[in-house]
Amino acid sequence: TIEQIKAQENLQDIPILMITARDDTATLKKAFDAGASDYIVKPIEPVTLNARISAALKTKLALEKEKTLTKELESQKRELSKFVHVVSHDLKSPTASAASLFNFFLYRLKTDYPELLNNPDYQDILQRIPSSLQRMLDFVDVTLEYATAGKTVGKLRPVPMQDVVNEVLQDLAAALHQPLISIDIQDDFPEVLCDPLKIKQVWQNLLGNAIKYRVKDRMTHLFLGWKASEDGYSFCVQDDGVGIPEESRDSVFEPFVRLDTSQEGSGVGLATVQQIIAAHQGQVSIDPSYTQGTRIWFTLPKSQES
Repeated sequence: TIEQIKAQENLQDIPILMITARDDTATLKKAFDAGASDYIVKPIEPVTLNARISAALKTKLALEKEKTLTKELESQKRELSKFVHVVSHDLKSPTASAASLFNFFLYRLKTDYPELLNNPDYQDILQRIPSSLQRMLDFVDVTLEYATAGKTVGKLRPVPMQDVVNEVLQDLAAALHQPLISIDIQDDFPEVLCDPLKIKQVWQNLLGNAIKYRVKDRMTHLFLGWKASEDGYSFCVQDDGVGIPEESRDSVFEPFVRLDTSQEGSGVGLATVQQIIAAHQGQVSIDPSYTQGTRIWFTLPKSQES
């Protein structure tokens, strides 16, 4: 029977063409539920049989190709993540050491050669070195953050999303209270199953991007919302800023991709968001129906109590 064939691990991907004299819905449903790929009702016509077999084999080959590509992609992503983690970790220690040495150097200058600190020829250099080192440390930190984003998700537990959103709004209060920024927030955010620290990071990255890429010298309207689905909840951050070109809506979720190089950033914000949401068995996407700026949705499972 079909069940016996599919029960064998080495035969699970074999397409099964069922030949039957019965054409009722219940029989066909039972066969498809058991794993049949297609069916033919007797009497059998050779042309139909050959066509169905050919179609089943093509489908099998396409699925095998897709599985192979998926495995290769997952392997490449693991290797990239491992490489980024190792390189970033190895960079952080010497950069931090260089920053410490420079602080000691400044201390000795102030103590032994104070006149050099007031020399205009040296002031610019002495100011640029620590800022450059700090930028390097910041870059290493966000790179490490991306490399571990999908691996360090803590235990998932029921969390009121309203509490997470409120914390993010408090953290970003200074940026949100600028004269040309307004924000609307949907009421009664639901309870979800998540790692609250990681999901807080998702909101911070998305809302931070909405603030950063607003249209300058124009009123900016932000919106945080949600909607329920059968399996969970979807949450969005919406802005009326510069937007993301249609041809770039997939690439922006790749690491180190920056569409606007005039803005400071590492290019791993959205990639980190995707890593975190994927670790929660969710999805993140840019809403193509919204054209007044950018609206990004991410999904999370419901808590057991929801």
